[in-house]
Formats: sequence, C-alpha cells, structure tokens
Amino acid sequence: MLLSMNRAGEARPLIARSAELHRHALGNENDRTLAALHNLGAAERAMGNPAAAEVLYREVWTAREKLLGPDHPWTLLTMNNLASVLLQQRRAADAEPILREILDRNERVQGPDHEATLDTLNALGTALRLLDQTPESELIFRELLTRSRRSLPEHHEQVVKSLATLGLVLEHQGKMEEALGFYREAYRLLPQSDVAPRQRAQYTRSLGLALFKTGRLEEADPVLRDAVERMKNLDLPGGREVLLALARVCEARGRMDEAQRIRAEADRAQEPGVATTKAKRGRD
Repeated sequence: MLLSMNRAGEARPLIARSAELHRHALGNENDRTLAALHNLGAAERAMGNPAAAEVLYREVWTAREKLLGPDHPWTLLTMNNLASVLLQQRRAADAEPILREILDRNERVQGPDHEATLDTLNALGTALRLLDQTPESELIFRELLTRSRRSLPEHHEQVVKSLATLGLVLEHQGKMEEALGFYREAYRLLPQSDVAPRQRAQYTRSLGLALFKTGRLEEADPVLRDAVERMKNLDLPGGREVLLALARVCEARGRMDEAQRIRAEADRAQEPGVATTKAKRGRD
C-alpha cells in the first residue's frame, strides 16, 4: 500500500521485516518469501538504490525459474524489473541480452501486443539507443508504435511514449522533419492521455526545441512557454535551454523587454545536480 502511494521510505523497513520473517518461517524458495523479496526490490528501486534492487531481483529470478518455470508471468516480471534497474545504472550491455530473452518469451507466451511485451520492446529500444545502436533502436521503436496503435487507444500512455521516443531517435539521426511529425502527434495527444507530469514536460520540451532549431519560431513560441510552465517544480534538466530558446524567439519577434526578462530568468536557472556539485566542491 505505501509503495503504491510513493512512500517507499516508510514502506521499506516494513517490507524488509516481512521478508526476514518469511525467510525464517518458510525458507528462501517459498512463493510468499519471494513475493516479499520482490517487493523489497521495488522499494529499493523507488528509493534510488538500483544496485540493492538488482541483488534482490537476481535472487528472486533464480528461485522463480526453478519453482515456476522460465515462462511464468512472475518469472518474466522479475526479469523485466532486473533489466530496468540495470538500465537505471546505465548498464545497457548487461540489460540487452536479458531483454531479448524476455521479449522472445513474452511474444511466445503472452502475445506480441500484450502490455508486458510492449514494455519489453520499449526497454530494449532504450538499451540499444544507450549502446549507440541507433538504426536497430529506430526499428524497435517503429515496431513498438505499430503494435501500440493496434492494441491500445490512441491517447494511451504507451502510444504517446512511443511517438515521443521515436521522434527522439530520429532527431539524433538528423531526421528532424520526420521527428517533428512524431513530436507533434505526441503533443497533440497529451491533454487526453494518462502520461505522468514529468514525461509531459519532457515531450513538450522536445517539440518546442525541435521547432526552434528548425526555424519555426511562431509555432515554437507557445510550445516553449508551455514547456517552461510544465518544467516548473520538476527536477528536470534542460530548463535553461528552453528559456534561452524562448528569449531568442521573443527577440526575433521584436519583444525585447520580454526577451531580456526571460534571459535574466535563464541566468538564475540552475540545472539539476549543479547545486550538489558546487556544495561538494565547497567542502573539499
């Protein structure tokens, strides 16, 4: 319950105690023990401790393959969560073979359009992008978009995420015009979608900056303003870049006073992680 309410700090000691009691009473390979350990992994992950979560997920994966078999949904869920914490640690090379194995099993057991299969496709595409295997990543995300549109409502989070991510992959390859089409569609669907605020801000930022970079200043103006509003109070990088782009749009359209105000705001902006680094240097 506490985990589902984003209160992992409170949940963790309770889950850890439950896992300890289950180990003592039922052994390491009991279903209830493994469920408690899996939940403890989720708590560690939510608290920003992916290395600790990895240890737990590996233990549960090994036991569940033995008890339930390699194709059981709970086994596949544990494998997927393990791959996710590996990606969280930027260990895409370790995650990739696990994700390919999960994808093969999910497609065979649950079908190509099952939600778990789509999640795995998304994670595999991300891993390939981190490994600079961009052409294959593009193919994966195109396939993900096709399957998502086939099986889900157009405003579903997975569809919007697929559109925005494919746009990002295309932009990184210099295919800006095609990227803009996907960015625009993702942005159009945001009001009706269940996308989280953090992702809404990121997708709006991507479209605004892409419009700015391609010289579409009139279209970029309201989108950049929307991105500024969405990024407020969110610990997201790139806020200063958005403000500077908006200032240049204002200058190009003759709004010099507004541009000056926005540039001053950009000068005051501090990207996530900067304050921590400066404080550390001050202590050294």
